[in-house]
Amino acid sequence: MVRPRRRRRTRVQRRLFWQRTAILAALAALAAMALGLAFAGSPYEAAQGADAAVLITEWNEFKYLNLERLRGLLRRPVIFDGRNLYEPERMRRLGFEYHSVGRKPVLPA
Repeated sequence: MVRPRRRRRTRVQRRLFWQRTAILAALAALAAMALGLAFAGSPYEAAQGADAAVLITEWNEFKYLNLERLRGLLRRPVIFDGRNLYEPERMRRLGFEYHSVGRKPVLPA
């Protein structure tokens, strides 16, 4: 099987790509400020003092969180898991109130 060669971008195409990316990033920041949202550098930074954590992605960064650390950062150990990343019994043992899609809510032990 012969793979098609990727066409290299011209200098103008690369510049336009980065300009568009910068504009989109600026628009996202403005929208976040208007809505009262804040960007965080890590999941742990986002969880600091939060009332709950809401998981809506299956990225490895969230799949392999240190849950003990996360529990200590949250104001209340509550997780709403939209991707069913974690086992309910494990979350109960770790002391989380855990809500996931299509499964019964779990209260801490």
